[in-house]
Amino acid sequence: SLLEGQQREALDALLASPWPVKILCLDDGLADPEAPQRQGARGNAALFAAATLRNAYVWQGSLATAPQLFDGLRHGIARPRPAFFHLLAVAPERHTKPWAEWPQLAGLALKSRGFPVFAFDPETENGFLSQATSLDGNPGTDADWWDEPAVEQHYTYTYADWLYTQRAWQAHFTPVYADKAGIKPMAEYLQLGREARQEQRPVIFAPDADGVIMPFAVSNKVVAATEGALHQWRMLREMAGALTPFPEKLRKQVEQEWAEKYQQELEQARSEYELKLQRREQELMQDVRAKLRDKLLSLSRTPRN
Repeated sequence: SLLEGQQREALDALLASPWPVKILCLDDGLADPEAPQRQGARGNAALFAAATLRNAYVWQGSLATAPQLFDGLRHGIARPRPAFFHLLAVAPERHTKPWAEWPQLAGLALKSRGFPVFAFDPETENGFLSQATSLDGNPGTDADWWDEPAVEQHYTYTYADWLYTQRAWQAHFTPVYADKAGIKPMAEYLQLGREARQEQRPVIFAPDADGVIMPFAVSNKVVAATEGALHQWRMLREMAGALTPFPEKLRKQVEQEWAEKYQQELEQARSEYELKLQRREQELMQDVRAKLRDKLLSLSRTPRN
């Protein structure tokens, strides 16, 4: 594979060169059930390596976003520097859908984070990789998964939906006909902790052989592959600056600063209030003493019988 081993070393060398070489890598986007996280990891590794060289134009995507595809090819070919194109080339014979529906597979790969759009243009870097990186073309770039609003009932696509179309993964999906207790959509299941997961069954919703939408329970390998795809998607978002811990850190820092400020102001107000109380108490005591003294003097002047 061009994305692994010695071929990867040769690819990096070409992308770091001053020559205007254009490299096109076609990928079927299929995952191996025996190594479910390998597909996304090797793809991202190639993208990250090419981007960190800060020399080549890099674009990844498919016909699911045809305008971005053509623009990416045009920009990369026109640049007087290396360009690397990582494109999805669906292999319909390795999917369960009919050949006539293969264009839908590219769209599903995009919506499920199976093959995201990624662009890196070193000419717009300005010292930060995030400024040169774009995820334009991906649905819901501000979220982990894509919630499809166009359907009658909202459905959140995950990588498991992409695996469900692949023949090699069919044994890892089981239709749920009767006992539906404890089933949990995959996107919600992944948000649960380890203990909470033990009481739930992760499922996706997909059409059966008769075209009826129903739940399919997934295997642990599907869960692991989906978590791996989510991790790879988050890495892309981090690189593009769309996912960062700094806002959260900044929020906590501001909260701490304001808490300390208010605490200081509260202590100062308490001290000033206590001082005012002490002064008022002294004034009242002096007033009481004065009145008591005047009363005693008045009584001392009263004639005695």
